[in-house]
Amino acid sequence: MEAEPLLAKKGKGVVVVEARVVVPWGKEEEEEKRKKSRVGLYLQYLAVGIVYGGLPATLYGLFLGYLNVEGYVYSTAATIVSLPWSFKFCFGAINDCWPLFGYRRKSYMVLGWTLCFAALARLAIIKMPEPYWCVNASGDGYVKTRVDSSGATVAADPCNANAASSGGRFALWLMVASLGYCVSDVAADGLTVTIARSEPASERGTTQTTVYFVRTLGNILAVAIVGLCSSWKYEGTFSSWGIGFPTICGILALPAAIMIPCSWFLVDDRRVLEEEEEDDDDAKVVFPAGSPRRQYARRVWELLRSKAMLYVILFEMGYPLIGGIATTASGEVKSNWANVKTFQNSLFSVFGLGLFASGLWLVKSRFLHSSWRLMTLVTTVFLNLIDMPFSFLTIFDVVRNQYFYLGETVLLEIPSAANFVVATFVIVEMAEGGNEGIVYGLLTTTANLGSPFANAISNQLFRLFRPSLSNPANYIDDTPKFRRTVACSFALSYLASFASLVTLPLLPDQKDEALARKRKWPRRDAYAYITIALVAFGLVYSVTVNILAMFPATVCLRLAGGDGCSYACRWQTPPFIEAVTVSEFARSHCPQAFEHFTSGHRPLARAPAPRKVFITILRKPWKRVYSGLMHNFHDCRRLQRRVTIQENDMSRRAVAFFENLTNSDVAEYASCVGGCAVNMLVGRTCGAPAANGEVAWAVLAEFDFVGISDFWDLTLRLFSETFGVPVVKTDRLQLRSRTYSSPQKWIPAMLQKAHLVDNHLYDRAVARFLDDLERAAHGALDLGTARDDSIEKSREWTTDLIAPSMHGPGFITTFNGSEALVTYGHAQSSSSPPTTKKKQRRQPPSSRFKQRLRSRSSS
Repeated sequence: MEAEPLLAKKGKGVVVVEARVVVPWGKEEEEEKRKKSRVGLYLQYLAVGIVYGGLPATLYGLFLGYLNVEGYVYSTAATIVSLPWSFKFCFGAINDCWPLFGYRRKSYMVLGWTLCFAALARLAIIKMPEPYWCVNASGDGYVKTRVDSSGATVAADPCNANAASSGGRFALWLMVASLGYCVSDVAADGLTVTIARSEPASERGTTQTTVYFVRTLGNILAVAIVGLCSSWKYEGTFSSWGIGFPTICGILALPAAIMIPCSWFLVDDRRVLEEEEEDDDDAKVVFPAGSPRRQYARRVWELLRSKAMLYVILFEMGYPLIGGIATTASGEVKSNWANVKTFQNSLFSVFGLGLFASGLWLVKSRFLHSSWRLMTLVTTVFLNLIDMPFSFLTIFDVVRNQYFYLGETVLLEIPSAANFVVATFVIVEMAEGGNEGIVYGLLTTTANLGSPFANAISNQLFRLFRPSLSNPANYIDDTPKFRRTVACSFALSYLASFASLVTLPLLPDQKDEALARKRKWPRRDAYAYITIALVAFGLVYSVTVNILAMFPATVCLRLAGGDGCSYACRWQTPPFIEAVTVSEFARSHCPQAFEHFTSGHRPLARAPAPRKVFITILRKPWKRVYSGLMHNFHDCRRLQRRVTIQENDMSRRAVAFFENLTNSDVAEYASCVGGCAVNMLVGRTCGAPAANGEVAWAVLAEFDFVGISDFWDLTLRLFSETFGVPVVKTDRLQLRSRTYSSPQKWIPAMLQKAHLVDNHLYDRAVARFLDDLERAAHGALDLGTARDDSIEKSREWTTDLIAPSMHGPGFITTFNGSEALVTYGHAQSSSSPPTTKKKQRRQPPSSRFKQRLRSRSSS
């Protein structure tokens, strides 16, 4: 057997290449030595297969079952876990240029497995939140649906809505584990390419298919473990037993721990020294390990200057980028409509991986010299045509069965294997002696980069579909309109997959054409700059968008695939907004949307100019102080620092502290923020010393509209009359549930009697409000029954649309008319009908409303 040596040293009668493939004079000794040198390499791929197969297999049960995240968050989590693969070229360059402890490969294998083990060990001991859904009475399943008053099946109320926003930390730890085994895999890939290049042209490709066959066996083992052992809480099939996500991570940590010593003692990686290149032409020394970094950089630059390399990079990135644009509905269809369980999902994945391994073997034995373009064309068309009937029959409720839906998994694996391995063949042909790691890393990076790039585009594209494809409640409602929306999203995905075939001319047809391109095609600096720009932009864009989708504070951004961070969605709203429309679906789009809606209190003087209209709605000063007091000394930093309590801290210690407030605590807080409204109008912050009240009133008098929150319904009608906008029922929703849980009844009484700086400003604002109402009453606006009507309607609307408080367990909001009454631990509902008054002589509008409102204002 002849070899193409990549010499690091030359001794008498023997040539030693980097991969320790020794070519002695005896053929049998050569074969035996080669087999022994590959044991450690195969173990690397087996361990990578176990972890690489096990971690993604946990995502379905964890994110869609236990945490019940939105569809686009689930797809992004899968992308985040595989994100380190997008940096393989960096790891490859480090492998090639910076030997660690004298070794280019095995040292990085040890380092990678150590990092992977540490991350998995952390996940094995992580504290899990409570599940999103409530557990049924028998304790073996979730309560996901309920029947409403009209008899329709709708989504049940969650027991822990916060679970849907806690998936980010799990995804990030999984990404760290993925980073570890990715570092090890890159080192193994460099060794694989070196060995493959030493094979005769007639056998080249055998090593790649073998190592990926071994890796697939590891995938099968890991997926079987996850499928057989997952608890029902993670969509497992068996209700009587099962293990949770942390335990599975502990199991996957074992092979990572075992590979730490195995990588050091079993991988045959020759120790390299910093040496000069040898002068012997017969030895064919081509860029040995330890060569200067500048020389390495020059050779890589020469590689990137090649038009042949640019074409391959464009294909490796463009094909998965276009073809990877896929609907964000696929996970929800699988979970809610096909009702796929983790065991069945893993079982079919095992069968599929077995067929994938068979496909690799088939390519190795039958199609090693077939046209790469033809194989890619046939497999792409075949994959999509098979997938279509399974998807559409499930979407339109013709057949909704998990075994039917999963049948496509088995059918698709053989063409998937052929499609996958073609991309690895071209890599070997593009590599040159000594830069195997960077070439393999660069080309697999561009291929892996296409997936997160496509996922980022998919999140942004499919968020435009309405009803929302990522809202689990829409799949439970299962309306005909929504089915058509989902079907359109799948059709668009298939169209994108077929469109990816336009990149086929960029791919060489076979080995001979690839080598001919390298020899004959021109080299220019422009090609290198284009390559670097493409990879850099793709990395920055995909990493940014996918990371944003993992954090609760940014998951709602349109850039990340959300529906936008409106004023009712978290903290991203601009402090000054010209118009606000509250939609009924805000609750489902933004968990906790009715709890966080502004980005803090900004003084008026900081409002960006120009602004044409200024409006404000004031509340009673004592109520505002009481609200801030019950929200952990809101806006009073000095008190928060003194008692070391954060703004939204709902720990037992914080709750206990506010249950035992003293008179001095309340007085100090009232002094701190009692002039907030006055300060905000003149450009100061809430906690600053109180400003001059006359100056504040002069500013307020110039406002176009002043409302009073205690008369909310009348404020809405007056606003509608003033600006010509209709009043919609969502305007009456109490978006931020009050959570006044204090058992000390003396606090509200004390604050009502307190001489707060804002009191005088509020009284004058009420007087203006009365005058504005009087003018409106003399116009076309009928205010005679506005308040009574709104009280009755608010009882109906708030029953289904008001979100419960998220501040902590035990806080329950109920409604009596348009006022919120909150107790700690239980709700007090008011079931008494509205009072029916006897007919009285109708008073003039001005005296009637002034009398009623002044009476209520003074209470």
